[in-house]
Amino acid sequence: VMQSGTAKRVQVATGGSAPAPIGVLQNTPRSLEEAAVRIFGSTQLYCDAGTAIGYGDYITSGSDGQGIVTPTGSFIAGKAMEALASGSGILIEVLLLPDAGAWKGDNVP
Repeated sequence: VMQSGTAKRVQVATGGSAPAPIGVLQNTPRSLEEAAVRIFGSTQLYCDAGTAIGYGDYITSGSDGQGIVTPTGSFIAGKAMEALASGSGILIEVLLLPDAGAWKGDNVP
């Protein structure tokens, strides 16, 4: 999820054109209910392996809010703790790296 334009609200993180993800939603709140957001540590994350995700790959949010391999020039939100060869909507273990301030590029693996 990412911060919303409204105080104390979150919304689906939608990839490179949006601000960096702040964490992973841990519940399914209805409108105006409290969202439980994990911002650090290990969590399960729905991922899309349009490009295979390898153990240790850096992860960010794709356009549909699912985890994807971080493209060059995008914010790093976490690190894959298991691999996913293919498929979409599949849970994998991810180590969240909140506000690491890291962008994948020439100086970041």
